[in-house]
Amino acid sequence: MTDQGRNVRARLPFMIRSNPKSGYVADWDDLPEWQRETDADIFDAIEARST
Repeated sequence: MTDQGRNVRARLPFMIRSNPKSGYVADWDDLPEWQRETDADIFDAIEARST
């Protein structure tokens, strides 16, 4: 995942909710490996469709 993807992941919960749950805004490095891989796959799929 690119730095841009990490930035989007960090900001998106605040764009959707004014007070998101702490699990939604965990730092990338604090996420379990499976969740980082899943988030990266989702971001890559979205990015591929938008280009």
